[in-house]
Amino acid sequence: MTNAPLVEVEGLTKSYGKFQALHNVYFNVEKGDVFGFLGPNGAGKSTSLRILLGLIRHDGGKVQLFGHPLGTHRSEIMRRVGCIVEKPDFYKYLSARKNLEIFGRMAGADVSRQKLEAMLDFVGLNGRGGDKLAGFSHGMRQRLGLAQALLHEPDLIVLDEPTTGLDPQGIIDMRELILRLSREQGKTVILSSHLLSEIEIIANRMVVINKGRTMQFGAVSELLNANELVVHLEVGRPDQVEAWLRDKGLAVMSRHDAVIALQLSKTELPALNAALVSAGFEVYAIESRRKLEDYFLQLVNQA
Repeated sequence: MTNAPLVEVEGLTKSYGKFQALHNVYFNVEKGDVFGFLGPNGAGKSTSLRILLGLIRHDGGKVQLFGHPLGTHRSEIMRRVGCIVEKPDFYKYLSARKNLEIFGRMAGADVSRQKLEAMLDFVGLNGRGGDKLAGFSHGMRQRLGLAQALLHEPDLIVLDEPTTGLDPQGIIDMRELILRLSREQGKTVILSSHLLSEIEIIANRMVVINKGRTMQFGAVSELLNANELVVHLEVGRPDQVEAWLRDKGLAVMSRHDAVIALQLSKTELPALNAALVSAGFEVYAIESRRKLEDYFLQLVNQA
Protein backbone atom coordinates (compact mmCIF):
# COMPACT_ATOMS: atom_id res chain seq x y z
CA MET A 1 0.00 0.00 0.00
CA THR A 2 2.96 2.34 0.57
CA ASN A 3 3.60 2.50 -3.17
CA ALA A 4 -0.03 3.25 -4.04
CA PRO A 5 -0.79 6.64 -5.63
CA LEU A 6 -2.03 9.38 -3.32
CA VAL A 7 -5.20 9.70 -5.43
CA GLU A 8 -6.70 6.96 -7.60
CA VAL A 9 -9.70 7.56 -9.84
CA GLU A 10 -11.02 4.88 -12.21
CA GLY A 11 -14.16 4.82 -14.32
CA LEU A 12 -15.69 7.84 -12.59
CA THR A 13 -19.29 8.61 -13.62
CA LYS A 14 -21.79 11.26 -12.56
CA SER A 15 -25.21 12.20 -13.95
CA TYR A 16 -27.66 14.99 -13.25
CA GLY A 17 -30.99 13.59 -14.40
CA LYS A 18 -30.55 12.64 -18.05
CA PHE A 19 -27.35 14.66 -18.42
CA GLN A 20 -24.19 12.60 -17.91
CA ALA A 21 -21.55 15.02 -16.65
CA LEU A 22 -18.79 12.40 -16.28
CA HIS A 23 -18.54 9.27 -18.43
CA ASN A 24 -15.23 7.55 -17.75
CA VAL A 25 -12.76 9.77 -15.95
CA TYR A 26 -9.55 8.13 -14.81
CA PHE A 27 -6.22 9.41 -13.49
CA ASN A 28 -3.91 9.01 -10.51
CA VAL A 29 -1.84 11.48 -8.54
CA GLU A 30 1.49 10.53 -6.98
CA LYS A 31 2.84 11.95 -3.75
CA GLY A 32 4.71 15.21 -4.47
CA ASP A 33 3.02 15.85 -7.82
CA VAL A 34 1.88 19.23 -9.01
CA PHE A 35 -0.88 17.63 -11.02
CA GLY A 36 -2.60 19.55 -13.81
CA PHE A 37 -6.32 19.02 -14.35
CA LEU A 38 -6.88 20.48 -17.79
CA GLY A 39 -9.95 20.90 -19.94
CA PRO A 40 -12.13 23.47 -21.72
CA ASN A 41 -14.82 25.23 -19.73
CA GLY A 42 -17.65 22.79 -19.09
CA ALA A 43 -15.44 19.71 -19.55
CA GLY A 44 -16.23 18.26 -16.11
CA LYS A 45 -13.21 19.52 -14.15
CA SER A 46 -15.14 21.11 -11.29
CA THR A 47 -17.53 18.16 -11.01
CA SER A 48 -14.57 15.76 -10.75
CA LEU A 49 -12.84 17.88 -8.11
CA ARG A 50 -16.03 18.29 -6.06
CA ILE A 51 -16.37 14.52 -6.01
CA LEU A 52 -12.74 14.23 -4.81
CA LEU A 53 -13.52 16.70 -2.03
CA GLY A 54 -16.63 14.82 -0.96
CA LEU A 55 -18.89 17.75 -1.84
CA ILE A 56 -21.01 15.70 -4.23
CA ARG A 57 -21.44 11.95 -4.65
CA HIS A 58 -20.39 10.04 -7.73
CA ASP A 59 -22.64 7.45 -9.37
CA GLY A 60 -19.97 4.91 -10.25
CA GLY A 61 -16.27 4.20 -10.40
CA LYS A 62 -13.42 4.12 -7.91
CA VAL A 63 -12.32 7.15 -5.88
CA GLN A 64 -9.54 6.47 -3.41
CA LEU A 65 -7.30 8.89 -1.49
CA PHE A 66 -4.37 8.01 0.77
CA GLY A 67 -5.11 4.35 0.14
CA HIS A 68 -8.71 4.52 1.39
CA PRO A 69 -12.07 4.62 -0.44
CA LEU A 70 -13.65 8.06 -0.20
CA GLY A 71 -17.09 6.59 0.46
CA THR A 72 -16.09 4.88 3.71
CA HIS A 73 -13.27 7.13 4.99
CA ARG A 74 -14.46 10.62 4.08
CA SER A 75 -13.85 12.31 7.46
CA GLU A 76 -10.40 10.78 7.83
CA ILE A 77 -9.44 11.76 4.27
CA MET A 78 -10.75 15.32 4.43
CA ARG A 79 -8.62 16.07 7.49
CA ARG A 80 -5.62 15.65 5.16
CA VAL A 81 -6.99 17.80 2.30
CA GLY A 82 -7.04 21.59 1.82
CA CYS A 83 -8.78 23.33 -1.04
CA ILE A 84 -9.86 26.49 -2.82
CA VAL A 85 -13.07 25.90 -4.75
CA GLU A 86 -14.37 28.96 -6.60
CA LYS A 87 -13.48 32.24 -4.85
CA PRO A 88 -12.72 32.11 -1.11
CA ASP A 89 -15.53 33.49 1.05
CA PHE A 90 -14.58 35.55 4.10
CA TYR A 91 -16.10 37.98 6.59
CA LYS A 92 -15.42 41.28 4.83
CA TYR A 93 -15.42 43.52 7.90
CA LEU A 94 -13.07 41.37 9.95
CA SER A 95 -9.31 41.42 9.60
CA ALA A 96 -7.36 38.85 7.63
CA ARG A 97 -5.93 37.46 10.85
CA LYS A 98 -9.36 37.18 12.51
CA ASN A 99 -10.78 35.43 9.45
CA LEU A 100 -7.96 32.90 9.56
CA GLU A 101 -8.47 32.38 13.27
CA ILE A 102 -12.21 31.70 12.85
CA PHE A 103 -11.85 29.30 9.95
CA GLY A 104 -8.84 27.65 11.58
CA ARG A 105 -10.81 26.92 14.75
CA MET A 106 -13.61 25.44 12.65
CA ALA A 107 -11.06 23.10 11.05
CA GLY A 108 -9.44 22.23 14.38
CA ALA A 109 -6.16 23.83 13.33
CA ASP A 110 -3.49 25.59 15.37
CA VAL A 111 -4.51 29.25 15.44
CA SER A 112 -1.76 30.64 17.65
CA ARG A 113 -0.58 34.12 16.77
CA GLN A 114 2.77 32.68 15.69
CA LYS A 115 1.12 30.16 13.34
CA LEU A 116 -1.20 32.77 11.82
CA GLU A 117 1.64 35.22 11.20
CA ALA A 118 3.79 32.49 9.66
CA MET A 119 0.96 31.57 7.30
CA LEU A 120 0.30 35.19 6.32
CA ASP A 121 4.00 35.62 5.67
CA PHE A 122 4.15 32.48 3.49
CA VAL A 123 1.37 33.72 1.18
CA GLY A 124 2.84 37.24 0.95
CA LEU A 125 0.41 39.03 3.27
CA ASN A 126 2.87 39.87 6.02
CA GLY A 127 2.00 43.22 7.52
CA ARG A 128 -1.60 42.99 6.31
CA GLY A 129 -2.99 40.68 8.99
CA GLY A 130 -4.75 43.50 10.82
CA ASP A 131 -6.40 44.93 7.66
CA LYS A 132 -10.06 44.31 6.97
CA LEU A 133 -11.00 42.09 4.04
CA ALA A 134 -13.22 44.82 2.58
CA GLY A 135 -10.07 46.56 1.35
CA PHE A 136 -8.42 43.47 -0.14
CA SER A 137 -8.03 42.95 -3.87
CA HIS A 138 -9.13 39.71 -5.54
CA GLY A 139 -5.52 38.53 -5.62
CA MET A 140 -5.05 39.21 -1.91
CA ARG A 141 -8.21 37.25 -1.12
CA GLN A 142 -6.91 34.34 -3.18
CA ARG A 143 -3.71 34.43 -1.14
CA LEU A 144 -5.70 34.45 2.09
CA GLY A 145 -7.78 31.56 0.75
CA LEU A 146 -4.60 29.59 0.24
CA ALA A 147 -3.47 30.44 3.78
CA GLN A 148 -6.82 29.18 5.09
CA ALA A 149 -6.49 25.95 3.10
CA LEU A 150 -3.02 25.36 4.62
CA LEU A 151 -3.81 26.08 8.28
CA HIS A 152 -4.51 22.46 9.23
CA GLU A 153 -1.33 21.33 7.43
CA PRO A 154 -2.94 19.10 4.78
CA ASP A 155 -0.98 16.65 2.65
CA LEU A 156 -3.04 17.32 -0.49
CA ILE A 157 -4.07 20.75 -1.82
CA VAL A 158 -6.86 21.00 -4.42
CA LEU A 159 -7.09 24.31 -6.31
CA ASP A 160 -9.96 24.85 -8.75
CA GLU A 161 -8.97 27.54 -11.30
CA PRO A 162 -6.98 29.53 -8.68
CA THR A 163 -5.73 32.18 -11.15
CA THR A 164 -9.14 33.10 -12.60
CA GLY A 165 -9.69 36.86 -12.42
CA LEU A 166 -6.12 37.68 -11.39
CA ASP A 167 -4.00 40.26 -13.18
CA PRO A 168 -0.74 39.09 -14.83
CA GLN A 169 1.36 39.74 -11.73
CA GLY A 170 -1.21 38.00 -9.55
CA ILE A 171 -1.06 34.93 -11.81
CA ILE A 172 2.74 34.82 -11.54
CA ASP A 173 2.57 35.21 -7.76
CA MET A 174 0.02 32.39 -7.41
CA ARG A 175 2.16 30.09 -9.58
CA GLU A 176 5.18 30.80 -7.38
CA LEU A 177 3.19 30.02 -4.23
CA ILE A 178 2.04 26.70 -5.66
CA LEU A 179 5.59 25.76 -6.65
CA ARG A 180 6.82 26.70 -3.17
CA LEU A 181 4.19 24.42 -1.66
CA SER A 182 5.64 21.57 -3.64
CA ARG A 183 9.35 22.37 -3.34
CA GLU A 184 9.59 23.73 0.20
CA GLN A 185 6.77 21.91 1.99
CA GLY A 186 6.50 18.70 -0.01
CA LYS A 187 2.78 19.17 -0.60
CA THR A 188 0.92 17.37 -3.36
CA VAL A 189 -1.15 19.81 -5.44
CA ILE A 190 -4.01 19.23 -7.88
CA LEU A 191 -4.51 22.33 -10.01
CA SER A 192 -7.39 22.72 -12.47
CA SER A 193 -7.24 25.12 -15.40
CA HIS A 194 -8.61 25.70 -18.90
CA LEU A 195 -5.23 27.12 -19.98
CA LEU A 196 -2.63 24.71 -21.33
CA SER A 197 0.14 27.29 -20.90
CA GLU A 198 -0.54 27.51 -17.17
CA ILE A 199 -0.41 23.73 -16.67
CA GLU A 200 2.76 23.46 -18.75
CA ILE A 201 4.60 25.96 -16.58
CA ILE A 202 3.66 24.55 -13.21
CA ALA A 203 2.72 20.85 -13.43
CA ASN A 204 4.83 17.70 -13.78
CA ARG A 205 1.90 15.37 -14.58
CA MET A 206 -1.53 16.06 -16.04
CA VAL A 207 -4.86 14.77 -17.27
CA VAL A 208 -6.89 16.30 -20.11
CA ILE A 209 -10.65 15.83 -19.91
CA ASN A 210 -13.36 16.88 -22.33
CA LYS A 211 -17.11 16.28 -22.27
CA GLY A 212 -16.73 14.26 -19.08
CA ARG A 213 -14.09 11.85 -20.40
CA THR A 214 -10.36 11.43 -19.89
CA MET A 215 -8.70 12.21 -23.22
CA GLN A 216 -4.98 12.27 -22.33
CA PHE A 217 -3.09 11.38 -19.15
CA GLY A 218 0.61 11.24 -18.30
CA ALA A 219 3.79 13.22 -17.72
CA VAL A 220 3.68 16.81 -18.99
CA SER A 221 7.13 16.44 -20.60
CA GLU A 222 5.93 13.46 -22.64
CA LEU A 223 2.51 14.82 -23.59
CA LEU A 224 4.03 18.14 -24.62
CA ASN A 225 6.96 16.69 -26.54
CA ALA A 226 8.55 19.60 -28.40
CA ASN A 227 9.77 17.27 -31.16
CA GLU A 228 6.31 15.98 -32.12
CA LEU A 229 4.60 18.70 -34.12
CA VAL A 230 1.41 19.33 -36.01
CA VAL A 231 2.41 21.61 -38.90
CA HIS A 232 -0.09 23.81 -40.76
CA LEU A 233 1.09 24.74 -44.26
CA GLU A 234 -0.61 27.48 -46.26
CA VAL A 235 0.32 26.77 -49.88
CA GLY A 236 -0.55 27.50 -53.46
CA ARG A 237 -2.11 24.66 -55.48
CA PRO A 238 -3.12 22.77 -52.31
CA ASP A 239 -4.54 19.75 -54.21
CA GLN A 240 -1.17 19.14 -55.86
CA VAL A 241 0.76 19.79 -52.63
CA GLU A 242 -1.42 17.33 -50.70
CA ALA A 243 -0.87 14.67 -53.37
CA TRP A 244 2.88 15.38 -53.31
CA LEU A 245 3.02 15.06 -49.51
CA ARG A 246 1.11 11.79 -49.52
CA ASP A 247 3.34 10.46 -52.29
CA LYS A 248 6.33 11.21 -50.03
CA GLY A 249 4.70 9.13 -47.25
CA LEU A 250 4.08 12.10 -44.94
CA ALA A 251 1.24 11.94 -42.39
CA VAL A 252 -1.32 14.39 -43.79
CA MET A 253 -4.06 14.91 -41.18
CA SER A 254 -6.46 17.26 -42.91
CA ARG A 255 -6.87 20.06 -45.45
CA HIS A 256 -9.07 23.14 -45.17
CA ASP A 257 -8.95 25.34 -48.25
CA ALA A 258 -5.27 26.16 -48.80
CA VAL A 259 -4.07 24.99 -45.35
CA ILE A 260 -2.76 21.45 -44.96
CA ALA A 261 -2.14 19.91 -41.50
CA LEU A 262 0.37 17.11 -41.10
CA GLN A 263 2.34 15.42 -38.34
CA LEU A 264 6.05 16.00 -38.46
CA SER A 265 9.09 15.91 -36.22
CA LYS A 266 10.82 19.20 -35.44
CA THR A 267 13.99 18.18 -37.27
CA GLU A 268 12.09 17.41 -40.50
CA LEU A 269 10.48 20.85 -40.84
CA PRO A 270 13.34 22.81 -42.51
CA ALA A 271 13.94 20.04 -45.06
CA LEU A 272 10.23 19.86 -45.92
CA ASN A 273 10.07 23.59 -46.55
CA ALA A 274 13.13 23.44 -48.80
CA ALA A 275 11.76 20.42 -50.69
CA LEU A 276 8.40 22.11 -51.35
CA VAL A 277 10.10 25.23 -52.72
CA SER A 278 12.51 23.12 -54.77
CA ALA A 279 9.53 21.25 -56.25
CA GLY A 280 8.09 24.58 -57.43
CA PHE A 281 5.32 24.97 -54.86
CA GLU A 282 4.45 28.30 -53.23
CA VAL A 283 4.67 28.18 -49.41
CA TYR A 284 2.89 31.23 -47.96
CA ALA A 285 2.96 30.35 -44.27
CA ILE A 286 4.11 27.63 -41.86
CA GLU A 287 2.69 27.33 -38.36
CA SER A 288 3.76 24.55 -36.03
CA ARG A 289 2.33 23.44 -32.71
CA ARG A 290 3.13 20.54 -30.45
CA LYS A 291 0.71 17.65 -30.94
CA LEU A 292 -1.15 18.03 -27.62
CA GLU A 293 -1.22 21.81 -28.01
CA ASP A 294 -2.93 21.48 -31.40
CA TYR A 295 -5.32 18.83 -30.06
CA PHE A 296 -6.26 20.95 -27.05
CA LEU A 297 -6.95 24.01 -29.20
CA GLN A 298 -9.34 21.87 -31.24
CA LEU A 299 -11.12 20.85 -28.01
CA VAL A 300 -11.44 24.48 -26.96
CA ASN A 301 -12.81 25.52 -30.33
CA GLN A 302 -15.36 22.70 -30.24
CA ALA A 303 -16.53 23.54 -26.71
